[in-house]
Amino acid sequence: MKIVRDIKADGNLNTSLYDLLENIKDDNQIFHNNEHRLRHPLAIYNIGSKEFLDSYKKLLDYIHHAQSDPELITNKNTNIYDLLKDTIGNFASFIDDTYAIFKCFFGIEESSYKGKYNDKWFQNAAPESFNRYRKDLEIASMIVSINNEVKHNNGRFATLYISSKFHGRTFGFYLESVDDTGCIIPNEKIHTKFKGMRTAVSYTWFIHEIIADFYFICDSAAKIIKDILIKKGYKLPVNIIYSSSEENEYIFNIFGLVQTVRTKLLFPDECETRKVSQVTLTDGILTIQNPATMSFMKKLMNESNYIITMVTSGDGMTRSFGMVYH
Repeated sequence: MKIVRDIKADGNLNTSLYDLLENIKDDNQIFHNNEHRLRHPLAIYNIGSKEFLDSYKKLLDYIHHAQSDPELITNKNTNIYDLLKDTIGNFASFIDDTYAIFKCFFGIEESSYKGKYNDKWFQNAAPESFNRYRKDLEIASMIVSINNEVKHNNGRFATLYISSKFHGRTFGFYLESVDDTGCIIPNEKIHTKFKGMRTAVSYTWFIHEIIADFYFICDSAAKIIKDILIKKGYKLPVNIIYSSSEENEYIFNIFGLVQTVRTKLLFPDECETRKVSQVTLTDGILTIQNPATMSFMKKLMNESNYIITMVTSGDGMTRSFGMVYH
């Protein structure tokens, strides 16, 4: 998968879903949001995407400061966990928002589902489109699973950082679980073992993955909506959407931070068992792809000799903790 956004050709570095909704925003004949008591679909997008991007930027800022002051992450300060939960939670909420956006393109009578869940309503109204979209959402399955564990299964984060002799250090996290002896270990539904070792997620992998997933999901949603409108006989306008300089600067700053925060070091399993997303911004051209190119991967290292530091939350009862990458 690959997305390229060119500020000169596209007028903005926002998503293709934004472009589509901006292009059709004034044609009220195709919208049914009032029937469903929902905001305009562009309004839903603007709010949901801004909430996610704002929380993502705050996380990037914090990690950036922690690179020069590691105690911001390693002194059991929970700020990083709050920012991580907000970012993951807002990402998952944005996925929910896309189902509300889909719903706006159908009349209330076009689905027999009478419940409150927008995804089930959409599934009933357009099962083929629903199944296609659910398949596209699989790219974000790990991040969505983390959100579900945090929200519904008492999931808590722990910090990990790896230091190497030649490539500096990189920070990361894992979602805690408990084994049958009461030992705190990474949740193995999320963090699968690598060569018999327990694993975690580096922030370098995570910050690339979640923003890439956001753009890929928006691209999929835009294609779904286009197909819905074409089937309904609507002729799609194709206009370049020029964002304000302030909006473009906001997105430029986010992707500038991504490149600043990125470390040279990945966790031991991430090069071998997990696809790494590539996110680059050069001369106004944003490139997002998964898997990353070989030239991009060569900038990221996988160290065999390293020192591991783990930081977990004391609870007054637990006495044993499982080592990661050991």
